[in-house]
Amino acid sequence: MARRVLVAVGMQFVRKLSALNMALVDVQRAWVEPLELSGMRAHHHDVIHHVCLASSYDHPLLTREAYLSLLGLGDCLHLADESGLDPVVSTNAWRCIDALLDEIEPSVSRADIALRHARGETLEETLARIFKDGQ
Repeated sequence: MARRVLVAVGMQFVRKLSALNMALVDVQRAWVEPLELSGMRAHHHDVIHHVCLASSYDHPLLTREAYLSLLGLGDCLHLADESGLDPVVSTNAWRCIDALLDEIEPSVSRADIALRHARGETLEETLARIFKDGQ
């Protein structure tokens, strides 16, 4: 099922991944914190690896790993934002991450989706808030 979702979008999906790559190059150029930047690069490569695998093979675990790697990249971007990253560069990177998360989200569990939307709440509170209608 995961592959059908990701492969169905074809070139649109590839364009979103390409846009993310370009946005992260801009982040790496604009962010000067060397230790955190190395973490950002590691997450960037991890995202490419997992997203490419998930788009090539029909396995829910690979899709989940792609989703979680994008969330991890988002955590790194939060650090960059807190370190004073240029807001234009940051906003572009966030749009690209969100676009890929939106593509993958139909293939992951509600608990994984809740991780994306958590705001310092428990998992149960987040699930209740984002799935109010009992979906």
